Amino acid sequence: MEKTRAFKIYRFREIDSTNAEAIRRARDGEPAGSVFVADSQNEGRGREGRRWESPAGKNLYVSFLLRPEVRPVEAVEITQMVAAVVRETLGREVVIKRPNDILIDGKKVAGILCEMSSEGDKTSWVVVGIGINVNTDPEDFSPEVRETATSLKIAFGREFDREGVLKKLIGVFGEHYEEFAGH
Repeated sequence: MEKTRAFKIYRFREIDSTNAEAIRRARDGEPAGSVFVADSQNEGRGREGRRWESPAGKNLYVSFLLRPEVRPVEAVEITQMVAAVVRETLGREVVIKRPNDILIDGKKVAGILCEMSSEGDKTSWVVVGIGINVNTDPEDFSPEVRETATSLKIAFGREFDREGVLKKLIGVFGEHYEEFAGH
């Protein structure tokens, strides 16, 4: 575990899903600002229960645990904030395909999965999962997504430092979330 900005980071070599871990911790009272990062996920998932391919040591699999003091109807705006965070982290070449896909050259390079719990008009917690295809090679993608997915490495023709991308993502996330929470 380490601390960056106001975030406490938990790292896993392999995990079922960073979102699943964040949700378990949220239910157990883990404070806001916890970040869960894995080198691989064996049950990574996207929206509507779709599988998120998560090869080991190639990409970023990150989940943020938040406890925003907003009504549930306002909490859904977090997805759009996170899309802007990912766009700023990766650069201007990316396009946001609402509600949760990030594209380069028309292919998916990242996905966002927000899950929340609320009681009445109070948001208990929000878990924001972000998967970014950083150094995936074309042959690493399954045939089902090979034509529709890409990675930073494929798009820009070079390997990226995953840790550098993670640090930038966390920094940009912190800036945007402070602004969101203060609105």
